[in-house]
Amino acid sequence: MKTALIYNADKPAAAQTASFLSEKGYHIIRKNASDMREDDWKELEKQPLDLLILTPDTDYPEKDGPAGTIRDYDKLAAFTADRIYQIHECMQRSIPMLEKGKEKRIVILTNPCSSINWCQDTTNYAAHMILTGINMQAKLLFNRLRPQGFTMRCYAASEENPQTEGITPGDYTILNFCYEADEPAVHSDENRLIMRDRLFREIPW
Repeated sequence: MKTALIYNADKPAAAQTASFLSEKGYHIIRKNASDMREDDWKELEKQPLDLLILTPDTDYPEKDGPAGTIRDYDKLAAFTADRIYQIHECMQRSIPMLEKGKEKRIVILTNPCSSINWCQDTTNYAAHMILTGINMQAKLLFNRLRPQGFTMRCYAASEENPQTEGITPGDYTILNFCYEADEPAVHSDENRLIMRDRLFREIPW
């Protein structure tokens, strides 16, 4: 049986994906960043892992506004750094577990607003900074891990209203792309990290 770790599993898109994977026969481990302590990580690291699904926590505790409005930027920076570090820690600590497994896949369930090209919403500055930073982490990690046989997926979901039509987060998580070893990376979906939505549109970073 394959094992999937879903990080920040209480988010709607993550919960939907957990249900989908469970039906496909995966053993699901649900964890939230707020619950993880060093002892929890050490216990988790004893087992192999096939699939890691990361859902960033962007819930800013206070009402947030657009860039340029009056805010406590020091507090905002600390909050943003903490949320990005949570994902970074989970990524790094999960790699040895994934190396023990068979599938070696990392999935990011993000939001279209993480794209600086597509985002039209100017009212949630903190969330956008977190998601954009995590996109950069994912791209750097992909460049490092792809030569080692890892695959990665980045799915743009709506956290408030997870997709029920088109390609769902679960569908995209287990989808395998065609791959030829000598194929130019620009023509290979497996050899470059792409963010797609439920209509399979490629969303520019």
